[in-house]
Amino acid sequence: MPSTARPLWHTDLAVALAGLIALVAWDFSGADLAVARQLAGPGGFPWRDHWLTSGVLHQGGRAVGWALFALLLVGIWRPLPFARALPRAVRVWWVLATLACVSVIPLLKARSQTSCPWDLAEFGGVAQYVSHWARGVADGGPGHCFPSGHASTGFAFFSGWFALRRFA
Repeated sequence: MPSTARPLWHTDLAVALAGLIALVAWDFSGADLAVARQLAGPGGFPWRDHWLTSGVLHQGGRAVGWALFALLLVGIWRPLPFARALPRAVRVWWVLATLACVSVIPLLKARSQTSCPWDLAEFGGVAQYVSHWARGVADGGPGHCFPSGHASTGFAFFSGWFALRRFA
């Protein structure tokens, strides 16, 4: 009896396309700037240097990301309970894929001409708003802010989906 299940890459492609469509729709809707306007004004982002947002969420989030990565690394030899069914080669792939993501993102960021929201003239900076999709178009600010580190960390851990989906 032939299998009617779709290959995994079909599902991956459909999910990736749906995500891309949602991302493009978000960008073209202007919702990014609308949300920023709710959090900031001409004087900037008042919560930018607050202990909660800067210390706990930003620095703490970074620490949590690296702690999770350390658990994945140790999990190569001592698998976590939810990853015990994974062959060692898959656990190694998971660590390497996660590491590749967090290594490539800073390279993209170094070449990015997109400035951070607080660099926009509307919020006290010097840059003009330019869509992330307008590749090669400078916004007049310092750049090097896209893709964001927080989104990049989340992106890196999506490699777990690919590691776990066949064995969970």
